[in-house]
Amino acid sequence: MIGEDFSFSVTFDNAGDQTGYGPFIDVVFPANGADGDAGEDTQDGIFYDAGAGGTYLGNPLDCQEAAFDDSGQVQHPFYRDADGDYVTVTGTPGDTFVSCKLPFGSFVTDQPPAAVTFQAAMSSLADVGTALPIRARGGFLYGGDPLDNWCCDVIAPNPSNPDSSTWTGPNQADVEPTLLRLEKTYDGPEGETATGPNFPQRFTIAVDVAEGQTVTDLEISDLLPENLQFLSLVDVSGNGTGTVTEVSTPALDTPDGTLSRRLDRVDGTASAVDAEMTFSFFVPRDDLGGARVLDPATGDDVLSPNNAYAEGDWTPVDPRDLGGSDTISVSAGGVGSPAEYTLTDKSIAIQKGVANLTDGQNSPGDVLEYTLEVQVSDFFAFAGVEITDVVSDGQHVVSTYTPELAVEGNGFSTPAADMDGANLDVICNYSGTQGSECTAPDPDPNDGTTRLVFRISDELVSRGRPDGNLLGGCVPPGGGTADCGTLDDGPTTLTLTFRTRILEDFRDDIPSGDESVDQGDTRWRWKARSWTTPPWPAPGTRRATPAARTWPLAATDFSKRFTPSTAALPSPHLSTSSPAIRSPSACAMT
Repeated sequence: MIGEDFSFSVTFDNAGDQTGYGPFIDVVFPANGADGDAGEDTQDGIFYDAGAGGTYLGNPLDCQEAAFDDSGQVQHPFYRDADGDYVTVTGTPGDTFVSCKLPFGSFVTDQPPAAVTFQAAMSSLADVGTALPIRARGGFLYGGDPLDNWCCDVIAPNPSNPDSSTWTGPNQADVEPTLLRLEKTYDGPEGETATGPNFPQRFTIAVDVAEGQTVTDLEISDLLPENLQFLSLVDVSGNGTGTVTEVSTPALDTPDGTLSRRLDRVDGTASAVDAEMTFSFFVPRDDLGGARVLDPATGDDVLSPNNAYAEGDWTPVDPRDLGGSDTISVSAGGVGSPAEYTLTDKSIAIQKGVANLTDGQNSPGDVLEYTLEVQVSDFFAFAGVEITDVVSDGQHVVSTYTPELAVEGNGFSTPAADMDGANLDVICNYSGTQGSECTAPDPDPNDGTTRLVFRISDELVSRGRPDGNLLGGCVPPGGGTADCGTLDDGPTTLTLTFRTRILEDFRDDIPSGDESVDQGDTRWRWKARSWTTPPWPAPGTRRATPAARTWPLAATDFSKRFTPSTAALPSPHLSTSSPAIRSPSACAMT
């Protein structure tokens, strides 16, 4: 964003066919920006942070900085040609040239690529929306041997052209100055929700304004899709905001609609959030057109793509920019695809979590407690519910702990209590002597895993629920149409916990080749669940297998990536992702 610091990485990789000696990286920073006029006017581009410099794995590198002179030339501080002269690199007068030596004497062809991090600053005068190119290349100071014999042993940099304007393609990343950044977050579990008013959720729209800038009449808006029902505006606020004006509010009795509030001013700070709006909603039984949101015959997942945007007025600090002293319109987010957030609506949802009960370090001997949380849609009912969880090699189920189950349901609730051993199986599929936790061996080839099968409906029968069914909060126990206006018994949920212990050694699946369980190794686990529907709609079966989850052992599970003689330069950005649960495939609804 304009006026703010940021970082980016350049990766070095030997993509050639021989070992190179004295690896280096060249980077050109577009200090002139859009209005610098080749050094003749005030610069408004991207500046190199010489204090932070370039670093590799957090360690500073030997970097030299110079500005291209009035002729657009700079002398390379390290690299010489076959005549022994330091190479002249050309570029735009006033832009910044930086060259860094990598901390390797040599770089072989199969060596992992090396990532070098650079710190930079975007001018507060930068032109919003005008992309600024950062260019880079890589090379070897000493060529194909460790001797400084420049006369006879030269490996050309990549790209070899000393004109930096030709370093394009993978050697160029365009950085676009922005004034506003919008992020939409979901406060619920794993990007999903069971449907119905008993499962209210929240969205928060956060707007980041560039530090030192002010946006006036900033409107923050959310466009609810036809299958989301607005509940309430929870909060709206902004830094420096004096007045918040209602622009539009969705209806409370029909889905769809636009929620919009206007903030008279928002001042940008170093914080990532300068203004935000939070509201609550739920997934209704019927969409705006009156059709069921989830198919009553299958209960398959449905997506709710939700758009959000922010727009306002801004007076550029730089009078040379478009509009001069007048205000111009700025925006973030938008309408259409991709949506700022897409929620998965479910007839039955399940999430997983894990906690280290020993010391939090995830080391051999530690006990892990896994928790599975299940929510049943207000409009669905299930019988024959069964949950299967497979834990990876490197951990075994703790035999001295009995899995616990708690249920809050329509017409039946039971607090957390030990499951009856007759209603669960621990099926072991690992080499060697099977432990006391195992109730049965797995006939499949050993892969080190343990499969746990929890027969939830059978457990409910053991606890006094005659049919073992799980009914959504608005499902009539005797059958009929689920209608929360006539019956609402609250949310139907269950919580299941079990424990494992981290082993000293893997049994069968040894991805690192070292059978000991060490720092940096990861454990994976996945779970499936299945259930059938009670007789009042129509019988059916549903099963799902969520995506695998991994947890690192001890400290941090980190990976190193390093880039080539052709320095590939990714655009500076930060991204996050969440584990996903795969969609169930069949069910039934009332």
